Amino acid sequence: MDLTDPRKEGKAADAHISLLPLIPTLACRAVALRRRAKRVVNLFWGGIVTLVCNRRVSIVVPMNKEALLGYLERLDQALKREATLHIYGSAAFMLLDEPERTSLDVDVAAPYSTADVGDLRQAAAAAGLPLNPPDDYPSDHLEWISAVRLCLAKPNPETDLLLWKGERLSVKTGSITQLIASKLIRYDEIDRSDIQYLCRQSSVDFIAVAEAVTGLPAPFNCDALVLENLENLKVDMTLWKGDSR
Repeated sequence: MDLTDPRKEGKAADAHISLLPLIPTLACRAVALRRRAKRVVNLFWGGIVTLVCNRRVSIVVPMNKEALLGYLERLDQALKREATLHIYGSAAFMLLDEPERTSLDVDVAAPYSTADVGDLRQAAAAAGLPLNPPDDYPSDHLEWISAVRLCLAKPNPETDLLLWKGERLSVKTGSITQLIASKLIRYDEIDRSDIQYLCRQSSVDFIAVAEAVTGLPAPFNCDALVLENLENLKVDMTLWKGDSR
């Protein structure tokens, strides 16, 4: 290829420009894939070897609902100021009683939460659930998700769900359809299982899910993969209804 050809240089520049709007979506997918790969490794053999030092080996099992409730209680006690965490992902499904659901992290939608981050960080560390630890941290923790990575619709006081409340800490999540829409950026086997659980627990209409997708922040609301997975979900929901008869 002759890279000195000005026509080819122009095409290359146009290609770079056309990719710019995709950067937030690609970043979100890359983070999701990295975290899912980490989770698969951590779940191998039903637990993970987290520390080998002085001939001691610690085995950590990802938190379930019971463990999560314990973290929330300790976090509530350690907070000095009131805080509201808007969560989604695995932790939300645990608190919605999905059987056998586990995770190493609690995804917190930072733009939708109200908290003194310094106070939250100290309280989270005291509760044993550190906030945004290093990528190689192998145990339970809080993930403070920024707007650029957030495939989740804005809160709506009329439809948001209160999942847990203590003296200072409140934990909320979005509506059922918003939670389903947030899963479509990836829609892997675990995501499908989560959505199927919600469909079994409540009357979920596909049209309502499609409307929830339009409420996702840009660029996720028009992302090609999200829209493709929305069509895949439509097929799956039909199959699930057939299986439940």
